[in-house]
Amino acid sequence: MTSVALVHSTGFLAITASALLATRIVIAVTFIRAGVTKLMDLADFRLAITNYDIVPAGMVKIVALAVPAMEVTAGILLLFGVVPGAVAALLAALLTAFSVALIINLARGREFDCGCGGTAPQVISWRHVIKNGALAVYLVVIALFPLSVLVFAAGPEGPFSVPAPQGGGLPVLLTSLLCILLASLLRAASTVRRSLPGQP
Repeated sequence: MTSVALVHSTGFLAITASALLATRIVIAVTFIRAGVTKLMDLADFRLAITNYDIVPAGMVKIVALAVPAMEVTAGILLLFGVVPGAVAALLAALLTAFSVALIINLARGREFDCGCGGTAPQVISWRHVIKNGALAVYLVVIALFPLSVLVFAAGPEGPFSVPAPQGGGLPVLLTSLLCILLASLLRAASTVRRSLPGQP
């Protein structure tokens, strides 16, 4: 199937390409970090899977190892642009499965650590469902609009394409990294502000 190029304006093309690449990098790093954290504490992750009461008891150990291994592998592939469209679609499906498990247990009124792979326990909540849904949407966009920047093995074409702007992919990469840095600084500033006395 031939991809359809939707972007023609050079300026808009550069912005779109930078946004897509920045999103891809952030999501890839997020999955790598989550997977590594789970692998470093498999006992806690096995307990979290058991608490969801969805996976059969005999499969818990296998799933507890397979999920973070998949997250790390898929995150690395997405980061380096190895079949990014297919990997993004796989991760979107994984997030959808996570969301279904969360919704089932929230509907049951249960409370336990989500097993998200963070540095501190997080009780399951609708916030996790919304976060997973937002990430899944971003991943679907990446799958539908494959970017020809920082791609080592493109794999199957998506239905649409966003070609690299004139001048190559380096400006797009640098702009993407700048966007990620600014977002990280704003997040850190917000965290510091909330920790100050008298701040909401």
